[in-house]
Amino acid sequence: MKLAMKPVNHIVNGKTVKLDDIQYPIYDNLSEAIDALGEAKSLDLINAQNCTNICNKARAELRPGEPSLSALKNLALTRIQPNEWATIAGDGAAIDAMIRKYSEQIKAERAAQRGTGAEEEDATTEPVAA
Repeated sequence: MKLAMKPVNHIVNGKTVKLDDIQYPIYDNLSEAIDALGEAKSLDLINAQNCTNICNKARAELRPGEPSLSALKNLALTRIQPNEWATIAGDGAAIDAMIRKYSEQIKAERAAQRGTGAEEEDATTEPVAA
């Protein structure tokens, strides 16, 4: 398990104000998460995130036009395979790179569906081997 830091922000009068930094655990594997959180809580978290991922994917596919940057990021996150997560877990730069990879892939696929963007042919649709 690793500890990561995240700022806690709040919007005051339209401006973001940093309240504090919190530490949170990044578990190395499911067993470690289950030991720390319990099986029921771990399963609840996995199911909730899975539902969010599926809803985001469906929403993006049903909505015309290009997705927002946050929607594109969420779509990219749904494509990262478990073996890829195992390789990049805890490495912010590697996670960002994987998100960029899948974001570009999604943009290329959407362009191809619209019949444009043939210049994106070099984007691959196969998952990266771990």
